[in-house]
Amino acid sequence: MAGGKNTMNSMVKQTQRRTLFFFLLDMACLYGFIAAIQSLIDRLSQGLAFSPSCFWVLLGLLAGMVVCGFCSQYGFHMLPVLGKKEALERYERRLMAEDHSFFETHSTAFCLSLFQNEISLLAQQKVTFPVVFLYQSFSLIAGAAFLFFNEWRLALFLFGLIGACFFLTHVLSKKIAGHTRLVLDEKNKLFQILHENIEAHRVIRFLNKEAFFSARFCHTLEYGLVPIEKIQALLNAQYVTIYSILSRALPLLGAGIGLVFVALGWMGIGKIVSTYALMSLIQEPIMQLAEIRTQKHTMAALQATIDTVFVSKPRKSDQSYDFNDPIQKLDVQIEQFAYPGSPAILSGLSFSIEAGRHTKLAGPSGAGKSTLIALIMGVLQGKDARVCFNGVDGSSLSPAWRSRHVLLVDQKPKWFAVSMLDNITLGDSFSKAQIDEVIHACVLEDVLKEHSNAIHELSQGQAQRVSIARMLLRQPDVLILDEPISALDERTVALFLPRLKAYAQQHSITLLISSHNEAVDALCAQTIALKKA
Repeated sequence: MAGGKNTMNSMVKQTQRRTLFFFLLDMACLYGFIAAIQSLIDRLSQGLAFSPSCFWVLLGLLAGMVVCGFCSQYGFHMLPVLGKKEALERYERRLMAEDHSFFETHSTAFCLSLFQNEISLLAQQKVTFPVVFLYQSFSLIAGAAFLFFNEWRLALFLFGLIGACFFLTHVLSKKIAGHTRLVLDEKNKLFQILHENIEAHRVIRFLNKEAFFSARFCHTLEYGLVPIEKIQALLNAQYVTIYSILSRALPLLGAGIGLVFVALGWMGIGKIVSTYALMSLIQEPIMQLAEIRTQKHTMAALQATIDTVFVSKPRKSDQSYDFNDPIQKLDVQIEQFAYPGSPAILSGLSFSIEAGRHTKLAGPSGAGKSTLIALIMGVLQGKDARVCFNGVDGSSLSPAWRSRHVLLVDQKPKWFAVSMLDNITLGDSFSKAQIDEVIHACVLEDVLKEHSNAIHELSQGQAQRVSIARMLLRQPDVLILDEPISALDERTVALFLPRLKAYAQQHSITLLISSHNEAVDALCAQTIALKKA
């Protein structure tokens, strides 16, 4: 991963350097072209003959502008692609490394919006920022030097006018950056509501509440996002108007003053033409450099938003115990556990599970089975809830240790848009014998023949067994199954449970099964019965 990141950073930097090089070469050709035109006009105004060499010089400079212009523009438009790729990969790795509490705090809609908006926008701006700044700075300096060389008094007057415009836009740029962050915040809220509507569309349709939820979305749009965007539009209009007037008036003003200077004998006709061209060209670096100030404020705001989400945390270490030691005993002691603002859902619970002693977790809905599983898996933690593996407190164990020793199959199957075998292996290497064994244990032989390449065609029960096969193949010490046979028919249950028991015994896997089905009783040596608090 680190090597790939360094390669990408190197590629971005190389593209930045090449793009800047061709930009500067293009600028040199352009100013050379202006100088050649000025020389030609002065020559003709003095009654001298047109020289063929002037034609070839102009043609060569024009060809240089075409080639350098294409190369610089291609590089400039490639930079956002490369920058966004690097940023999305980097933050996706950080997202996947976050613990369970992160996803409890930040919704799916928020994370998607963060990647689509803040991270993507910041990445594109970061990689283009240095190129634009350096090129436009060089361009402005070169244009100013050319103007001073032509007529320093005219240049002083024009740049004084430009400085006044810079001051006005400096104030506006800060306001625009502040409102940009507000717009992104409101978009995140709007995406959250839209995501909730999409996720709950079936319930909404069943209850015939489309109008209610649409009104909720429209209210947030009308009174949250739109008012801020209207202010943003007003600020942008003021900002653009200043430079629009400047870009239209400045070249004509420069030419008009230049004619006065010609009458005074301070300038030639060729210099008026070059001054007009230069003032037109200088508009872009002036506007771009002013825009860069706004962009700098925007980037700082975007980075601050991202930094508040991805906070660096110390990694847990596994040095205090042997990473490969199998779990011989699981101890659970819960004096009391409650969600914030709610009464206790678990209290006075204490039990142990010895290795190889399969256990059923029973109890009515709402008794806390899912909460207990979350505590064992480390998804939840409580000061009065203690889960130990071989006497070691589970809160001190790293995600890497858990992925090796304790796994969970949720009641809702998890599958991905890849082939069935890839869903089971997830890119890890297993022998054909290992895969065939787990396929047999989960009664998936016929399913594999029919749906080897199309996981989305599976039924709920088939997908559930694929999820179980995925975890069994990794042979953890403890495997927790949440309602593993809830979507299976009686015939499949009769085949699956004995095979599951045999596989677990063969590979020293201890099963903890949460189920309402009595068929699981024959598989388990003990039952932990929970009652509603």
